[in-house]
Amino acid sequence: MVADLAKPGEDIIATLTPIKMHALHMAVGLMGEVTELSEHRLLADDSKEHSSSTVLEELGDIEFYFEGLCQSMRLTVPESGAKFPYPLSIDNLVVTAGEMLDLVKKMVIYNKDIELFEFVNGVIAVRKTLDQVYSYYELTQAQAREHNMHKLLKGKNARYGKGTYSDEAAINRVDKAQS
Repeated sequence: MVADLAKPGEDIIATLTPIKMHALHMAVGLMGEVTELSEHRLLADDSKEHSSSTVLEELGDIEFYFEGLCQSMRLTVPESGAKFPYPLSIDNLVVTAGEMLDLVKKMVIYNKDIELFEFVNGVIAVRKTLDQVYSYYELTQAQAREHNMHKLLKGKNARYGKGTYSDEAAINRVDKAQS
């Protein structure tokens, strides 16, 4: 049944555009990083005794993909100011990121026209739950973005120290090398 009903890859490729691919890249990346943050919380046994550098790193990665997702549709979504210092805010973030990925899947794979308000509502939901996660960990978006900027662009072992993306740099991850 799956072989008969799954949309063939060549049919998907035929309808791809750079905007669709960028949105898919960002939505997949967002979901992956949100999953890593959730995994970290589970491993920390739901306590605030966590490695703040790990949480900050994941939040920075989430911000990167969130910003890219917004840029794919030329949106600016400011911090919501939402405060809810509760561990389940991470679970809510998993849900909203998953819903965003599903919306992008419909746009990219099904070739469905998505109303801008649907996309805007999705990114606002992600932003709100992300801000709640910041509240829980007593961190800020500015801290996460700075950490990510240092890791990817400005630090001594910045992954993309030359200021541009390359597959080689993405694979080698010099920022992860032990000093």
